[in-house]
Amino acid sequence: ELIRIYSNDDNLILSPFAGSGTDIIAAFLEGRRSLGYEKDENFFLEAKERIRREIESWQTRNEVLHEE
Repeated sequence: ELIRIYSNDDNLILSPFAGSGTDIIAAFLEGRRSLGYEKDENFFLEAKERIRREIESWQTRNEVLHEE
């Protein structure tokens, strides 16, 4: 909700400590571009997988909506 409230549609959201990718996912869901940095490889790999799953889920939901 904070990303939607404190940014505009054309803004780039920077997450310098991306952790598990929550800010990146929230930005994606709000239609914002995002850039995240994470130096811990375990967090990076977790974030990468979470973001991939969220994008796939979003694409599936949109395909179903367009079929109806």
